[in-house]
Amino acid sequence: MYDLNDDDIVDQVRALPPDARRVFEELCTVVALVPWQSEPAAHDNPDGQVRFVSFTTTAGSGFVYFLILEDEHRVDLLELIWIG
Repeated sequence: MYDLNDDDIVDQVRALPPDARRVFEELCTVVALVPWQSEPAAHDNPDGQVRFVSFTTTAGSGFVYFLILEDEHRVDLLELIWIG
């Protein structure tokens, strides 16, 4: 399960172009299932709980940073960066 618990991220997701929003939602589903398959946010801490993934669509590119809360079986989205 992933959690959109930040109003800024919710606003950013709503502002995505439709194609990008679809890819973002698919990416979040995958991250929720296999979060450790993503890249560490800090390469000097490869086992850290803060991770990121990137995605590209015809409208632009994005990065999603998230926190893995394994004990709670949850992934919290921390930041969405969209370059469109």
